[in-house]
Amino acid sequence: MIRYYWSNQYKYIWYLTPKTGKAEILSQINNRYDGLYQSPKNKSNNTQLPIKYRHYFKFAFCRNPFDRLVAIYLDKAKKEKLSFYYSWDQKDFKTFALDVCNMDLKCVDPYIIPQSYLIPDEVDFIGKFESLSSDLQKITRQLFHSNIARIYNSTNDYMSYYDNELIEKVYDFYHVDFKRFGYPV
Repeated sequence: MIRYYWSNQYKYIWYLTPKTGKAEILSQINNRYDGLYQSPKNKSNNTQLPIKYRHYFKFAFCRNPFDRLVAIYLDKAKKEKLSFYYSWDQKDFKTFALDVCNMDLKCVDPYIIPQSYLIPDEVDFIGKFESLSSDLQKITRQLFHSNIARIYNSTNDYMSYYDNELIEKVYDFYHVDFKRFGYPV
């Protein structure tokens, strides 16, 4: 389930985490630098990199789980209406979130799985969606010795989607992300 991009030229591994600015990051990296490869799709959760990549700079991005879940709902269930999310097209966010929180983690879509399961412990840098532009600047300066164009990431007023019951349920489901990445409840 762990997916990543890598560059042999610039010697980095970028672990993918859905709904954390992938399109913006890709446009900044891919438009300027050649030699970006993507790991093969497989169901394995093998976190062992081949030996030749272990000295590469490894990074990932995370996002506040409350915000990320709202973004998944609005994008995948309401806008794109993907097959996994189709049953929530006509349902409200609370129903969606409660259903997600009752799912078995072995059966969830990669967008829903906690980010901690997609980012190995051995990364050199974890950027945050909330500071995407400045964190991506740090990475590009280190890897490419240059700056990127400023990225204006938008977040919605995601807490307006939550009541106290839902906050507790979502926190319980994503507690590993809240703790690992330091997001407040």
